[in-house]
Amino acid sequence: FVGGCLPPGLLSLGLNYAIVGNLLPPQMYTEGYQYAGSRFGASVAGNQTADAPLYYAQRMLFGDRGVFAFYPVLLIYIIGVVQLLRTADERVRRIGWLVVIGTLGYLSYFIFLTDNFGGRAFGVRWLINPLPLLALLTALVPSWPQPPRWLPVSLLLLLLPSAWMGYRGALAPWQTDVPPLQLLWTRNATRPMIDIALSGYGEFETIDPAIRASFENHFQRRRWFDVTQALVVPPQSSWWFIEPDTVPAAVFQGRFALGSVVDAALYADLSPVAEAWVAEMSQVVYQDEDLVPAATPSAELMLPQDFYHPRGSMALRGFERTITENQMIFVTAWQIVDREFPTGERRVFIHLLNPAGEIVAQSDLFAGNYESFYSGDLFFQQQVLDISGVPAGAYW
Repeated sequence: FVGGCLPPGLLSLGLNYAIVGNLLPPQMYTEGYQYAGSRFGASVAGNQTADAPLYYAQRMLFGDRGVFAFYPVLLIYIIGVVQLLRTADERVRRIGWLVVIGTLGYLSYFIFLTDNFGGRAFGVRWLINPLPLLALLTALVPSWPQPPRWLPVSLLLLLLPSAWMGYRGALAPWQTDVPPLQLLWTRNATRPMIDIALSGYGEFETIDPAIRASFENHFQRRRWFDVTQALVVPPQSSWWFIEPDTVPAAVFQGRFALGSVVDAALYADLSPVAEAWVAEMSQVVYQDEDLVPAATPSAELMLPQDFYHPRGSMALRGFERTITENQMIFVTAWQIVDREFPTGERRVFIHLLNPAGEIVAQSDLFAGNYESFYSGDLFFQQQVLDISGVPAGAYW
């Protein structure tokens, strides 16, 4: 066992030293994330305690994020563990208690020292780790009581919704969904919809609790973006949340008056301002069969132009270009045409080519979470090319 652990252990220590300059894991090198203006919390993994831990635990286990609500077949593990702890075999009972105590300690950490459910997922992903051990304990039960006749039907009723939710989660991971039983209890009523745009927040749960509470009975469409480089503008009135220490890029701050989003929220329809800006931008692009045109490009195209992708397309609406002594600054305006899951990664590539077709400067960026965007959203992005070492000449 020691011989098998030694090579990966030494490799891990070597990587730690190469990354942070000592043998400690990067997570324990606080200088790497506790710097001036850092967005990372000072607690372990940047987590913080929930406002109401017991309510948070209920949601985590049986509520709208509940692992047992999404996968009720896991209740069999609880029954199996109880049976194991009642067995006459003392050795098996000791193993059972060891796993139970470890699982309760593990669960207690997430209940009392976190507040964000581990992101958007079908159930809480953190709780995946103890499940194989609980399944093993269930398999170790020496003997089960005589099962009643209705047990197979009950197991099937638990298995079917669990398998269905697992299938849905595999097709479209990292989405917030509703547990199957909650769907049955929900009244046939339409919840009002609100549009939200967030920047600088790791989770929606970290914004002001009073504001979150006011949104509980609404269907929330949340967009995530990095306002230091980009801005997403829904086509209707929306709520804007920008973390106080996050400074919007000057090109967005002045035009959209984002300086008012401090320690609270802005509710506004920014689409008229966005459309007016697009109208001021350049609307002509060029296309050629060659990477670098020999002379005049073969085609002149008017914007917008769709960039097709089987998992969701975007249309280029306009662009601006500013050249300084050391930088070439582009602002591009995109509109989300459609979006399907899984969306896949997105990038906007801006490459400066010399006459030989060589890249002399580039920016590859998408400063937003594309899968959180919706059809009709406008997405502005600022990209900067460093041209300080590029000699004067003609470039594409």
